[in-house]
Amino acid sequence: MQSHLEEIQKLPECLVGKIGALTDLLDDSKATNTVLKYSSGFMKWKRWALAHDISKRDILPAKALHVALYLTTIIQDANYPSPVISAFYSIKWEHDVTDFSSPTNSSIVKNMLESGKRKLAKPVGKKKPIKVEHLTKMYHSLHSADNLYSQRTICACLLAFARFLRSNELLNLRRSDFQILTTRVFSFKSAKQISIKMTRGFRLQEP
Repeated sequence: MQSHLEEIQKLPECLVGKIGALTDLLDDSKATNTVLKYSSGFMKWKRWALAHDISKRDILPAKALHVALYLTTIIQDANYPSPVISAFYSIKWEHDVTDFSSPTNSSIVKNMLESGKRKLAKPVGKKKPIKVEHLTKMYHSLHSADNLYSQRTICACLLAFARFLRSNELLNLRRSDFQILTTRVFSFKSAKQISIKMTRGFRLQEP
C-alpha cells in the first residue's frame, strides 16, 4: 500500500482499520507458495540493487533500466530460464500488489526476459529406440568371462530389451524369477516366456 500512503492518511477513522484486512486479501490473491516465492524473488532484487548502489527509492517502484540490468546479470550467471522468469514475475508481482507502475511493462525489460528464455533454453533431445545392433556392440564391449559385474549388466539389458521391461520392473526382478542354464537364461515372470541365448555373438529368440 506504499503507493497510497497519502490517501490512507486522509481516510476517515472508521476506514483506517480496514487497511490491514485489505493487505491480507491482496496477499491471498495468489497461492501461499506463490506469494512466498515472489516475496523471496523480490528480496533478491532488493539485495542486488543495494549492493550496486541503487537508491532505496528506486527499488520500489523500480526503474526499467535497473531491472533490465538485473535480468542481464541473472542471464549471465544462470544455466536455465527459470531464475530469469522468477525474477521478472517477482518484481511484477510486488509492483502490482502495491499498485505501482511496474517496470516489467517496459519493452526493454520484456525483451530481456524473452532473450533470457531463448538463450538459456535447452534443446529437447529425442530418445531413439534401442536396436539389436546396439546390444551387440554393448555385448562385445563389456563381455568378459572373468567379470561378473559386466555379465550382470549385459544380462539386465538383454532381459529388459527382450521383455520390454521398464526400469522399475527390471529392478523388481528377483533370483527366483529365473532359471539359469549353461547357455540360456529363462525368465518366468510373464505369461510369454522369453529365452536369452548367452553365447558369443548372442541373439534373442523365443523358445
